[in-house]
Amino acid sequence: MGVGVDIINLNRLDLNNDKFIHFVLSPLEIEIFNKRKDKREYLGSRWASKEAFIKAKNDRNIDFKNIVILNEDSGKPYIMYNGEKYKNISISHEKEYAISVVVI
Repeated sequence: MGVGVDIINLNRLDLNNDKFIHFVLSPLEIEIFNKRKDKREYLGSRWASKEAFIKAKNDRNIDFKNIVILNEDSGKPYIMYNGEKYKNISISHEKEYAISVVVI
């Protein structure tokens, strides 16, 4: 079993830096990002979740764009990676911070 956790200060995120956004988000996530009003929270939660997933997998060679974080109809997040669905993820954000925990 692997466990990963990551926290990010949302104020560090530059929402005008397209290169960074394309580094963090997959093409599908970029589509979702562009439609959201809470862009900073969305980007930060995806960054923290992908970092937590990489830590849980213990593999620093994973490309962020290959990790896709989506939400079920109920709103519960899940991770898609290499065709596999990972459901043990928790995301939270409060004011200036986003945090994520992933268990594999």
